[in-house]
Amino acid sequence: MLVIKGRSNTVVEPDEKTLEYEKENEDIPLAKQRYEICKGCEHLTKLRFCDKCGCFMPLKVRIQSVSCPIQNW
Repeated sequence: MLVIKGRSNTVVEPDEKTLEYEKENEDIPLAKQRYEICKGCEHLTKLRFCDKCGCFMPLKVRIQSVSCPIQNW
């Protein structure tokens, strides 16, 4: 079991719901394009959080009005 402390010092671990949400994310063209960029980024953690902004990226990529903290998208 992989357990990592997030920025808020809470213990988080991937679960089926998280993985299912990520799968649903693939159906949205802009989100898919953004998340593909994130997958290649050194700041994306194994739990799909960004080390720069602390956001859960499968959710953040779906919000059109936000941007990458290091301007990748």
